[in-house]
Amino acid sequence: MAIYEYAQTADGQGYNIWFHYDPDLVQAIKQIPHTARRWESEEKVWYVDRNWFNDACRYLDHIIRRNTGRTSDFGRERKPEERQEQRQERKSSNSDKTWNDWNRNMWGSSDSTSRPKTHFDTLHLLPDAPLPVIKAAYGALAKIHHPDCGGSEERMKQINLAYEKAVASAKG
Repeated sequence: MAIYEYAQTADGQGYNIWFHYDPDLVQAIKQIPHTARRWESEEKVWYVDRNWFNDACRYLDHIIRRNTGRTSDFGRERKPEERQEQRQERKSSNSDKTWNDWNRNMWGSSDSTSRPKTHFDTLHLLPDAPLPVIKAAYGALAKIHHPDCGGSEERMKQINLAYEKAVASAKG
């Protein structure tokens, strides 16, 4: 069973990528520069510029491999005639399933925290994130979770530790 599907847009300028909501997969897509991706809320699909499509698939595959241990069959190309049929099917089936049902089927557990967290997970990054991205993620999380800004001191300690480990591993 494929975890995500993709299809080239009608104008040929990019690809649409479909998957059930999962925070890890969304973070993987957000590794693509914001100028090369966008969320189409009406269609419930991510649009990725054709120049970044292979990177998007690589990021998604990495997350899926890490979370499930699977080694293949992550994505599949969606045929144009399937699109309308699956949209109708998704509307009817989503009302019958809860998040925990889908999460249990996808990751083998209803609790997404059941897999071990790494310092990159704490910073919401992929393991191959470059140093400037690590610093930006740390800065954004520090603004939110710093105790002087109303955040938790314990959470800030976790973020600081994760940042130190991520920088050390990025430097080599």
